[in-house]
Amino acid sequence: MKLKITNSWSDDDLLHYLVVSPILGKNIYNLEDVADSECDEIYCNILEKMPISAVASTITNYTKKLRHGGKIIFEGTDFIQTCLAVINRSTTIFDANNIIYGGPESWNLNASMICASDISAVLTQLGLKITKRALYGS
Repeated sequence: MKLKITNSWSDDDLLHYLVVSPILGKNIYNLEDVADSECDEIYCNILEKMPISAVASTITNYTKKLRHGGKIIFEGTDFIQTCLAVINRSTTIFDANNIIYGGPESWNLNASMICASDISAVLTQLGLKITKRALYGS
């Protein structure tokens, strides 16, 4: 099974993924509707919508849902990269605020910011091998 944890999806996503979304009233923290070791792939792009205090335990819960050899993909804004973009003047303070705080819709507001290195640290502590890491500019 392929699982997508998101606040936005397309019709194509529904063909390829089981979509779990807070907009649909689903629990995105522990994935109680998904059995352990059931997923070949988990894709998540809403870590920054969660309180920072919940991120590490949520990642731990997600990894329990992975089959042996499965992969987990996190997509989001790296806070350090956003700050560097402001310092290097490759983005404006206005744009950085939109990146950091999100938009006005209830599930588009960011509850926290996290860095790729923080996610990597949690995954490494869980004994998972990181096979690919990519950082993109803001």
